[in-house]
Amino acid sequence: MDTNPGTWPFGEFSKRLLKIKDKFSNELVPFKLNIVQERVDRAVEKQLDAGKPVRIIVLKARQQGISTWSLGRMYYTATTSRNTDAMMVCHDDPSSVKLFNRLRLMYDMAPIKPMTKYSTRRELDFRNPNQRDMATNPGLLSNCTVATAGRANVGRSETLRYLHLSEVAFWENPENTLLGLEQALPRAPGTVEIIESTANGVGNEFHKRWERAIDPRKAGDWVPIFIPWHEFPEYRISVKENDWHPVPSSAEDLDAWEKEEKDLKQTYGVDDDQLNWRRYMIVNYCGNKIEMFHQEYPASAEEAFLTTGRPVFDQKLIQRRIEVLEKADQICRDRKKGARFQTGKIKMQVGSMEWTEHPEGDTRIYDWPNPNSEYIVSADVAEGMVKGDDGDSSAAHVIDRYSWEQVAVFEGKLSPQRFGEYLEKIGYLYNSAMISCEVNNHGHTVNNYLEQKQYPNVFYRRDFDKLGNPIHQKIGWETNRKTRPMLVDALDDSILRKILEINDIPTLKEMLRFVYNPNTGKQEGAPGCHDDLVISLGIGCAVMTWSDQPTQKSQRVMPNLTQDEHLHKTMIEKAWSAAKRRVDYGRWIN
Repeated sequence: MDTNPGTWPFGEFSKRLLKIKDKFSNELVPFKLNIVQERVDRAVEKQLDAGKPVRIIVLKARQQGISTWSLGRMYYTATTSRNTDAMMVCHDDPSSVKLFNRLRLMYDMAPIKPMTKYSTRRELDFRNPNQRDMATNPGLLSNCTVATAGRANVGRSETLRYLHLSEVAFWENPENTLLGLEQALPRAPGTVEIIESTANGVGNEFHKRWERAIDPRKAGDWVPIFIPWHEFPEYRISVKENDWHPVPSSAEDLDAWEKEEKDLKQTYGVDDDQLNWRRYMIVNYCGNKIEMFHQEYPASAEEAFLTTGRPVFDQKLIQRRIEVLEKADQICRDRKKGARFQTGKIKMQVGSMEWTEHPEGDTRIYDWPNPNSEYIVSADVAEGMVKGDDGDSSAAHVIDRYSWEQVAVFEGKLSPQRFGEYLEKIGYLYNSAMISCEVNNHGHTVNNYLEQKQYPNVFYRRDFDKLGNPIHQKIGWETNRKTRPMLVDALDDSILRKILEINDIPTLKEMLRFVYNPNTGKQEGAPGCHDDLVISLGIGCAVMTWSDQPTQKSQRVMPNLTQDEHLHKTMIEKAWSAAKRRVDYGRWIN
């Protein structure tokens, strides 16, 4: 191998030149990357080799060595390149001091050192300490800094090439701090930004960034890496002669506990020694709380982001469905034979409708209309038009009334008038489906539009007098204190009875964050989370469960259209005969 350390890959550099304290023996040992560190390092090298800016977000379990890896990588970058400023930003001062001491230990014990002007409590400056020689031999002109988030103007006067942001989920005011730091990092090949954290609930900046990174439509340069606890080889305690650590006393239902351990074995290949370690950690390091272990040592990304409040829906059933669908999507990618669903936009024109595939489209089609099926379109209208990712979205689901399968989903920001036009068209596309749109707030505008256009198949609710006698019917679904629990119960019941087939992963993830508010008892999205997809799907389940309004079969066929109508019958026929019907992997992948 070349004797110049600057040409070595980081794994070789760290093993030959850097030393760290072994956390078990407390002895100094060569810094040999563990499995988790190697995985993250490969992701960095892959983006560097592709000539891209390196942007990686890591969701991890506790004590896997990501911060130590990044300190070494930061030191490697600054000492093998000229004019390279590298910075790590921690969530509090004690962590900053601890990590800089770890960095300083690597520097002190390195057999080969660059010229160093000074070493403070937070910075290593790799310049010639002799001012007289600076003009002819300046040194590397690089530095390594460890700072604390929340400090005034941290990073704002810098121009960085390497930036590691540690435990971002625990930062105070992370949005402003990140804004200043990231402006100091050019979007150029060779620059590196690593965001890593354990989870700290949902709705915070780290959770929002993770959700964007796992969505191909919003990820940009970002690569998400999730590292579950069971991938770390040190997390195990040998079971000798069947001598297990006790089941945590917080596990009141032993049958459920045994089932959870069995599921971990079947789903992730966890062995007895790993389960024994898990029991020990729950009792001794997680306050005897299983939920705390899930957050600190998650087996899946969904499990990591524990919600505030008691979940409404069965978390295990939903997580299992997500895993099935993600596996189906991976099969589609591996076989390179299309996708499990199509994402696109419906372009609405006078007299016609056009479907265009687009990765950032607002509509996801899981099955095209079947001429022999009847459908319902259930919709929740956004309360206001708010720009950006944090604003409310209008949402709609198309459900097959025979099979209870979710076949299409809309999620986007449209004005009430435009949303009414959209529902009209997708309703006609799916055999003049029954449209059940929430009437609250801007929902009046949507339902009025459907009435004015004489859409042939809309849902009417019954109003009752004080004695419970029906008075008259009104268009649309009204969500109030009485009907909100009804729609949630209908959705919950359809999941527990396994009669509703949900194909949309964003919908399932919203359901994971749908909780009982600990203060009011209201069923709603956890703080910082949306529930538009949940409410609109619940409306559909409630209407299908309790409505005695018959489907108007005579109007399933597209009515005669004039030039002023919005959709041609040929569009329906074309959709029926399209060869784009999906293969339902989800039904038979276990």
